[in-house]
Formats: sequence, C-alpha cells, structure tokens
Amino acid sequence: MFIKALIKKKNIIYSSIFLLILISLSSQLTFADETLPNNELIVYVNFHEEEAKRLLDLFSYQTDIDYTYLKMTSQNTNKRVINERENPRADIILGGPADNHQFLADMNLLKKYNSAESANIPKQFKSDANFWTGIYLGPISIAVNEGLWQKNFQI
Repeated sequence: MFIKALIKKKNIIYSSIFLLILISLSSQLTFADETLPNNELIVYVNFHEEEAKRLLDLFSYQTDIDYTYLKMTSQNTNKRVINERENPRADIILGGPADNHQFLADMNLLKKYNSAESANIPKQFKSDANFWTGIYLGPISIAVNEGLWQKNFQI
C-alpha cells in the first residue's frame, strides 16, 4: 500500500512538473491562430500518446481550454507543418526529438516563446533562441538477444 501511495505521489509531482512545462513551453507554430477560436488548442503529439493525453487532460482541467490532438511521428509532423505553412492548423507540437523542432525553427515555422518557467530548465534542453524547450529525456535504444543474434546473423 505504501508503494502504491508513493507511486501515486510521484506521478502527481511529475504530472505537475510536465504541466508547467506544457503550459509554458514546447514548440509553438509561427502562424497558428493565437486567439484560440472556440477556446480549443490543437496539438500535434510526437511521443507516448497516453502520457500526452494525461498532460493535456490536466492542462484542460486547470485552464478550461479544450484540446484536440493528432498523434503522429516526428517526421510526419515536420511534413505536415511544412505543408501547412500558409494555413497552419496546430498551435503546439508536443514531444519529439529536439533536432526536429530545430529543423522547423530553422525554416521559420516556429514562434519564439520565453516563459518564466524556462529558467527551471537546464540550457542544454532548450533552444538558445527560445523556439523550443525539452519536456522529457527519452532514451533511444536497441536490445539484442546475443544468443539469437550469433545463431541467425553470423557474418
């Protein structure tokens, strides 16, 4: 029971930290409508859908702003943002590798935003020019069963 309570407490703390970052940081598209018509945020999601939904639900609860999200790969998000350059549909990109956000920033497709909360994020996890801020650090790795590898993939 103690472990469940501890995990729940940690999840609340992590969710609160992520929410602060979500509210104030991440990539913002340059030409997206800043007035939020219909009081709705449009989000392109490039990481774990269940985590994004949890963060967005908390954001919606605390701000009374609805959201719609589209889950896709970072590569597809980049293609979509480039294709929507003249008529952007999303307000924020949530997740994905920093180099994808920087790629869009270099194409002038992201809007600069400097939140007071960004002071809490180490410099190596955000854009020097305030185009994007990291919200998580996720390892990219491959696990190999050495026995099967040696048996099936000998060179």
